[in-house]
Amino acid sequence: MHSPLGEALTDPKVVDRPRQPAGSPVELLERDAQINQLRAAYAQVQEGTAGGCALVCGEAGIGKTALVQAFLATLTPETQPLVAGCEALFTPRPFGPLVDLADRFPPSVSSALHQGRTDNNLFPALLAYFKQAKVAPVLVIDGAHWADAGTLDFVRHAGRRLRDTRLLLVLTYRNDEFEADHALRRVLGDLPSATTLRMAVPPLSAQAVSVLAKVRPTWRTIVFS
Repeated sequence: MHSPLGEALTDPKVVDRPRQPAGSPVELLERDAQINQLRAAYAQVQEGTAGGCALVCGEAGIGKTALVQAFLATLTPETQPLVAGCEALFTPRPFGPLVDLADRFPPSVSSALHQGRTDNNLFPALLAYFKQAKVAPVLVIDGAHWADAGTLDFVRHAGRRLRDTRLLLVLTYRNDEFEADHALRRVLGDLPSATTLRMAVPPLSAQAVSVLAKVRPTWRTIVFS
């Protein structure tokens, strides 16, 4: 199906070489295309009335988090992205990554998050907060394969209502241990194609690994072990 979110991926305003994160000791290699896809998706959110969801997947250690950090480094200071991660806890916290961001939300939303329930108008309140933002917000949930049930419910709820919410929701997750009945797989399958960008982060080429090995000699062994 044709995806309007993909129309911006060839926008000449966002295909110049992305900046690397300030202070980054090693330049990201072979990731320009993916960074520019994220930049294009955000540009479309900024310029329109609808939001988008960017799904960044790849095997463990492939560089998903570094890729997203490099994208965030290209944003203007006014954007102030919301970034949180999930953890592989034996007793998951309800709305874990959102609770970590609670002090960035209004008191009423923060209080609702800490209650750990969904019958208190939490999801509509979160979306209302994003809709009122002067600058289109970016919300990053890193390691979504570890997300608790409440967070996954929020992703499903928000992801299906992005047509009228100027928000770029970015999820990173591992797909090398992604079982067919994984809860995240079901949630991602429900997201509308028109507002969803699905991106697989490929392994680095041998040439790129060679470049990195000159900076950190142990990397070649790690990557190819």
